[in-house]
Amino acid sequence: MERIAASAPRTMDNGSVQLIGGPCGQHGPYTFYKAFKYTKNGQRHIMTLSEFFFVKLWMDSDLVCIGELQLLWADKNSEQVLASLRLYFLPENTPEGRMDHGEDEVLAISEKVVLKVEDLITWITLDAEWNWGRQAKYIDPPNSNQDSFVPLAPHPIRLTETALDFTDVEKERKLL
Repeated sequence: MERIAASAPRTMDNGSVQLIGGPCGQHGPYTFYKAFKYTKNGQRHIMTLSEFFFVKLWMDSDLVCIGELQLLWADKNSEQVLASLRLYFLPENTPEGRMDHGEDEVLAISEKVVLKVEDLITWITLDAEWNWGRQAKYIDPPNSNQDSFVPLAPHPIRLTETALDFTDVEKERKLL
């Protein structure tokens, strides 16, 4: 993928979807972005790369899965904004069902899902209840000292701590 210099933060409008900030890459007719802004149920939201969210694939079902935004791009040829997702399901919501899976395990489908961002917005559910899994919290072991214990990371790592600069997205999020 060819890297292009990020311009000053800008918003590119495509109907109800607004791409946030300048482009972060380009390949042929595709221009890649870090985030988009959308409105659902009268509320404005911003979705960034690597963000997880709840998805309802079938509106007449209570089945909820987890989506992860992996790529976001504008296609110059079709004039559409597209997204690539990875979907995660509870084992009992797969054809094989729950077998030897851990009680807090989710399964990722091997294929990515690519769809128009306008369609993705209809999949996102804001009122999902997810009662599975456990919250994880890092606690220093008792009686630890710097000589005998080195934490895995000196500080918590955010998913947005990548080579991409998310400052334009964070400015937009504060304005929201």
